[in-house]
Amino acid sequence: MKKLLVSRKDKKGVVAIEFALGFFAFVSLFLLWGEMAVMGFFSSVLDYSVSEASREVRTTSAEDYKAEFVKRIKTNNDLWSNFIDTNKFTISVKYYDDIGSIADDKNFGHDNATLSTLAVYKIDYDYTPVFSLFYDDGTVKLSRQVINLQEYERNEFTQ
Repeated sequence: MKKLLVSRKDKKGVVAIEFALGFFAFVSLFLLWGEMAVMGFFSSVLDYSVSEASREVRTTSAEDYKAEFVKRIKTNNDLWSNFIDTNKFTISVKYYDDIGSIADDKNFGHDNATLSTLAVYKIDYDYTPVFSLFYDDGTVKLSRQVINLQEYERNEFTQ
């Protein structure tokens, strides 16, 4: 019996050490999970913003579709605009004459919207994670693009 009491006495503090190590691992995983949730939110916001802005632009008669697209993105008053800095967006719009030119890897499109029936609207966002330890350069580039048939240029569309 005396031997049993001595062995218990020698193990004081083991629970505290195990708790400290386990708690650190648990909190780290919980915060990493939260970071992934925020990144997923930003990704879905990009999906929503590029699809809605391109839908609005393609159904308007505009001289400069790119300027309209940028205006729709920058002046959006939806709830998501309170969480994301729209100044971190890199926006590009390229125009194509037919579907084959989009599929061609050597064709990067052109900037002239006149008589161009297809447009590729693209948004890039440089997300800066809280835990940049897991990323090489400290940022993650989120990118979304949509291919649209311009409604007011539709009569020029050929397959």
